[in-house]
Amino acid sequence: MCTISAILPISDHEKVRRNIDRAKLLIDSLEKFWSGEALPLFIVTPDHELASIQDQLLGRANLKNVRLSFLKESELDAAIANAPDGYGIAKQMLIKLSAFRISTSDYYLILDSDICCCKSISKDALIKNGKALTEFFAYPKNYPWYVNSAKVLQADIATVNFGEPRLFVTPEILAKEILVALSEKINSMYPGQSWVEFLLSVFDKRDNHYWTEYSLYDIFSSAENLFLDHHFAPEPGAQPLHCMDQSIWVQGSIPNWDPAKAFSGESRGYFLVLQSIMAYEIDFDVIDARVRAAWQHA
Repeated sequence: MCTISAILPISDHEKVRRNIDRAKLLIDSLEKFWSGEALPLFIVTPDHELASIQDQLLGRANLKNVRLSFLKESELDAAIANAPDGYGIAKQMLIKLSAFRISTSDYYLILDSDICCCKSISKDALIKNGKALTEFFAYPKNYPWYVNSAKVLQADIATVNFGEPRLFVTPEILAKEILVALSEKINSMYPGQSWVEFLLSVFDKRDNHYWTEYSLYDIFSSAENLFLDHHFAPEPGAQPLHCMDQSIWVQGSIPNWDPAKAFSGESRGYFLVLQSIMAYEIDFDVIDARVRAAWQHA
């Protein structure tokens, strides 16, 4: 079994987000910067989109550093594939939580299409002494993601120490052992339906008023004393997962955005987030051109 593989949920339904073009940038960046044993990258798509997405990414089928595999959502779980319209966020998060079912690695690098690798990276940089590099963020107290995830797990939100940083957003690395235990926990708590079906049934589509994959994982693994057995934070001066300085979170980031700093090492972090939520306001062709130009000199 390999130590780490990667998961990319993707749909081409929302054309304005340019998810296929973004995925091409992500895959090309991994091909350029990943070293050592090739990274298995599992691309999970809606069943009816598999052929189209596979065809659009066909030119990247024989890469040296990244090994692509394509799966339908139903191959992970029928409930994910059959989720109602409007549950795209829930499906994306459930694919990430279901990564253990692909069963090729102990750890999974979780990706989205609006991410780009910006530095030399390898398995040994992400997995050390059997533990995976992780990233933290200080959420406001009683943040809705955590409140709703605590309800799912029937946990006391007061036990979540918001004085300490909590698990950040994608890209992250999740442990198969924890994912299996989390799914079994939810199954045992809510008999009569699968854990995936239950999570879909309680998903609240209002902005930020839903459970998330990382808050469920964080609360559960911390309560079960599993988190520190599987994860480590970067040492001072070491590379974190996110290149926060040069990621694009909002349109206002553009004027001072200099991706060359990310690729040169001036800004620390392995991955840029090039936020697709802002696709209506940010021209992806400009982002794509500037990123590709910057990495030519890396």
